[in-house]
Amino acid sequence: MSDLKVVGQKEKALSKHAKAEVGAKARGGGNRRSPEELQQTIMVAAYYLSECRNFSPGHELDDWLNAEAQVLAEMEDLNGFRPEPVART
Repeated sequence: MSDLKVVGQKEKALSKHAKAEVGAKARGGGNRRSPEELQQTIMVAAYYLSECRNFSPGHELDDWLNAEAQVLAEMEDLNGFRPEPVART
């Protein structure tokens, strides 16, 4: 199996994990989380992204920011909120 295919499968699994965790929170009485819970969810997602790269160093911030974006997008999607995309300059 190619590395690209493995990474794609792991990213899908990460997305399912984040969606399941956020969904469980939403069903449990709202989608509000404490900062500590949000940080923990992002930390787990960043770990899985790093694992997809075989933990090669130098991409820790990218992993964190990508995980944060993915977790927040899942939370917004469950709330029916779709923000306008922001172009990075």
